[in-house]
Amino acid sequence: MKQRDILRDESGATIIEFALLGPIVMGLMIGVIQIGLAMQSYNAIRSVTAETARFALVQYQQGNEPTNAQIRAQALGIADGPPYLLDPNDLTITINDAAVQRVNGAKELTVSVAYRTPTVLPFFDWVSPTVTHVRPIFLLDNA
Repeated sequence: MKQRDILRDESGATIIEFALLGPIVMGLMIGVIQIGLAMQSYNAIRSVTAETARFALVQYQQGNEPTNAQIRAQALGIADGPPYLLDPNDLTITINDAAVQRVNGAKELTVSVAYRTPTVLPFFDWVSPTVTHVRPIFLLDNA
């Protein structure tokens, strides 16, 4: 082969292009998957807080007065079970009485949920994002 033929040979161009662009495309795909996991986790904790609020409201309207610890235990059970299946080790739930009761004749609680989303590549040692959601619960008196 002459030198001129070697310079015009394009038989290895595809593998070189893949070697240059492949890692970038894979990084973008992993990033999109990680963002999708964070969005799914955020939607799950929003639903957990909604179901927790419903539980507290129904219990309160039935004449029961669940404690903050009982409401928290129920929230953990909701989050750990289907369809959410959130990892309890990465989940933080707090139930507090509101500092200022904004509605007369109602007890106001605040539900705070924080969840560290799972990582796509767990063998890398980076901190995955934490999603949080805070929701008030208004428990109306029957009187």
